[in-house]
Amino acid sequence: ADDGNNANHRIYVLQGTTQNPQDPFVFKGKIAAPTDRWAIDGTVLKMPGGKLYFIWSGWEGVEDGAQNLYIGPMSDPFTISGERVCISRPEHAWEKRVWPMVNEGPEPLWNGSQLFIIYSASGSWTDHYCLGQLTFLGGDPLDPKSWRKKSTPVFQATDSVFGPGHCS
Repeated sequence: ADDGNNANHRIYVLQGTTQNPQDPFVFKGKIAAPTDRWAIDGTVLKMPGGKLYFIWSGWEGVEDGAQNLYIGPMSDPFTISGERVCISRPEHAWEKRVWPMVNEGPEPLWNGSQLFIIYSASGSWTDHYCLGQLTFLGGDPLDPKSWRKKSTPVFQATDSVFGPGHCS
């Protein structure tokens, strides 16, 4: 949400009062790292042992130009409890086909004990929108070296498929 000025766009949390999604929700407030920068597409990653992390797309500074993927520790499902760490930025040609350059829509996926983050790249408003992949190598999820980016998209346009992008 924002106040009409895109530079003020942030992520907010609503909490259900019951398990029924039709029941009322309680507004919990903004969820942001201490840097409090532009943010979209947040999701919670629960690691084995129960530790929580928030992963989202955001600007490095206060102006648009590139959206990076950030991760931050959480003290509960609606509070980031430490500074954000960049784990992916647009670097490959397929991630930088349009301006602004985009990494967004992160979605953690587990395959047994393997953890992947599937994310959207390039512009959602184009036929170049595609999905990339980060693989967790082990160690500290807050260490960028614990993540390896696949050098090619995992889903991209073909002669009959256009812009297969967002998955979060």
